[in-house]
Amino acid sequence: MVFSDRILIDMAERCSPDLDAFAEVNGVGAAKLKEFGQVFLSAIAAHQSASA
Repeated sequence: MVFSDRILIDMAERCSPDLDAFAEVNGVGAAKLKEFGQVFLSAIAAHQSASA
């Protein structure tokens, strides 16, 4: 598990547009930002475009 449900909910509510905003999500530290940030941002963007 990379992030807990609570952190994933925070991500979903924020819909961070970039790594700087994603870094502000509670529970996203420097290591997880570097390793998973772009992957999660891509998934968020894909979800937003599918929902539009």
